[in-house]
Amino acid sequence: MSATRSSLLIQLQGDAAEHAWGEFLKIYQPLITRAVRGAGVRPQDLDDAVQEVLVQLLRVLPTFSYQRKKGFFRHWLRHVTTNKAIDFHRRRIGALKVSDQLESVSSPESDDQWMREFRLGLLQTAMASLESQFRRNTWKCFVLHALENQSAEATARAVGVSVNAVYINTSRIVSRLREFCEFHGESLCEEVSAFDKEYRECEMARPV
Repeated sequence: MSATRSSLLIQLQGDAAEHAWGEFLKIYQPLITRAVRGAGVRPQDLDDAVQEVLVQLLRVLPTFSYQRKKGFFRHWLRHVTTNKAIDFHRRRIGALKVSDQLESVSSPESDDQWMREFRLGLLQTAMASLESQFRRNTWKCFVLHALENQSAEATARAVGVSVNAVYINTSRIVSRLREFCEFHGESLCEEVSAFDKEYRECEMARPV
């Protein structure tokens, strides 16, 4: 992914908006659905409520003022999604019944959960998007070592490569995942980023 490529959010304002909207839905619709459900919308109303949120986003995203500040878009998306879901909920069941749920929706615990789900969803989308771009053994090194926590030695034996290749392959994929996530205004989860540190330490320890 080119570092000079325009942000997905900026693409939503240009000629490539239709393609960008499809990419946006692939990444964020599952998260939006969970947020709408968390706002108290009844299961039978969930699809309608999500569609209302998406229509609202389609209306406002072309004029969204994109900022590269970490977490800016994440907070903005939650604000729009939650407010629209609550409006929908009020119309369906009445304002008095909705009021009991507002406190839990805006609590620090729900903020933390939103952040975790946002990053996890972004990371899962990144992996699904990038897997086909790597050779099978390269990706298998990443899965076994980074995701399944197998040692570099055990991974090397399982894949049939050197220990150094395990570190290199894992680091290559982590770098691409980081690039994908930063492209969308987020940093990689600390657990995954740790493998870059491990690789650098391994490189420093190697004989020249």
